[in-house]
Amino acid sequence: MSTASSVALFQLLRTRILGFHTPDGDSPGDQLGTGTSGRLFYAQAPDDVTTPYATARLINRQVSMQGTRERMDLEVMLFDRPRSRQVIAEELSDWIRGALTGFRDHSNGFVMTNPPSGDTMPQTPSPGDADLVQIRIVAEVISYPKYLTQYSIPGS
Repeated sequence: MSTASSVALFQLLRTRILGFHTPDGDSPGDQLGTGTSGRLFYAQAPDDVTTPYATARLINRQVSMQGTRERMDLEVMLFDRPRSRQVIAEELSDWIRGALTGFRDHSNGFVMTNPPSGDTMPQTPSPGDADLVQIRIVAEVISYPKYLTQYSIPGS
């Protein structure tokens, strides 16, 4: 995997989430699908998506350490329906948080995540969709990405 661009960084984190397995063998990929057909989308899902699905964004981005380090949050929004599947959605969110807890990748640049937080959103009142389950997961991501460090000048 690569940190050559923001899209590549997102793909690295997406691959980690969809490919993660708990000690019991459960995986977010069991519910969301894997590979390019997995239902974990960048920022917005297509209109015809089936539940469960998730969207993710890199937010609150800040560059530091003379332009070589980027700190950001990965926000994952998990959606499922009907409301009777809330327990299943909560379990899926546990697996996603497990995938992000302590993740480190040194393969091309450096990426690490700190333990995420998770919040189940309250039921949406009318005229919204009261049957929709929404869970928000946020993990801090620290990266020394290639898209920042590739331009550094040695000795400067």
